[in-house]
Amino acid sequence: MRATASFPAHVALLRLLPVAVGSSVEVVEVLLKTQDLAYLDRPRMACGKHTVYNYSGMLWSHYGPYRRQLRELWVTELLSARQLRLTERVRVEEVRAMLRDLHPATSTSTTAVVLKERLLMVTLNVISRMVLGKKYVGEDGARPSAATTSEEFRWMIEEIFFLNGALHVGDMVTWLGWLDAHGYVGRMKRLAAKFDRLIEHVLREHGERRRREGDAFVPGDMVDLLLYLCLIITYFAVTIVLTPPVVRALRKKTKPLPVHSLGPENIRWTNLSTGRKGNIVAIASTQKSGLHKKVYIMADVLRT
Repeated sequence: MRATASFPAHVALLRLLPVAVGSSVEVVEVLLKTQDLAYLDRPRMACGKHTVYNYSGMLWSHYGPYRRQLRELWVTELLSARQLRLTERVRVEEVRAMLRDLHPATSTSTTAVVLKERLLMVTLNVISRMVLGKKYVGEDGARPSAATTSEEFRWMIEEIFFLNGALHVGDMVTWLGWLDAHGYVGRMKRLAAKFDRLIEHVLREHGERRRREGDAFVPGDMVDLLLYLCLIITYFAVTIVLTPPVVRALRKKTKPLPVHSLGPENIRWTNLSTGRKGNIVAIASTQKSGLHKKVYIMADVLRT
């Protein structure tokens, strides 16, 4: 590394690794200040590919329009000040429940109480209630008849945290990506299959509740809010984006779609070119296959 750093150009590309080394203040300033937008992408790690639907999550997505839309969705909707105020009750209830359980253990014994386990349970319960709408760990968590048990759900959370920090050999040496020496890739694929089953179950439950409540439906958690936003986007695409010129342009490419079949649980967005200045419009169509084949964000809105 010392010999590489003394190279006259002050920048070198390592042979075995996709890593560029800058060894001068000027090069570092160019990389991190002048050309910072070109180096904002996160590395292509195996965990982002197998556990977050091919880098589609906020953590592993690449910098660009998609990531900016995700960030805007999180800031303005999912974690907005209003949404945090609405879910404050969940956090207060879980902390009070922990204190109620902690009081008997401390009042009748002089031994120290380990808080690590209790704080972990509070964190998992708050996350599951805010995101999924109910508890999945603890005595009143998910029942064996559900898509997952309390023990399995906790293992899934711990496993995804571990695998997101694990270093696969292919992450550093790309041409050795096929070599799963530690078995991390296999564990990632098994974990992704379990999350697929759980998320499909959660979406089915929320869809049934939305249909059951009808016009009185009010989003109660993040999944409800995402499904509600998806329904709004569907309405926008059908009533506003699909103007008569666009409908005429797409009539030869698509079949009529029954309006009653539109819903957040069976929507798939596909991009079709209108053949006019390369404009792109998002067309809704029914999709009943696995969750990993669904796309949740319109890529582009038709520009006139």
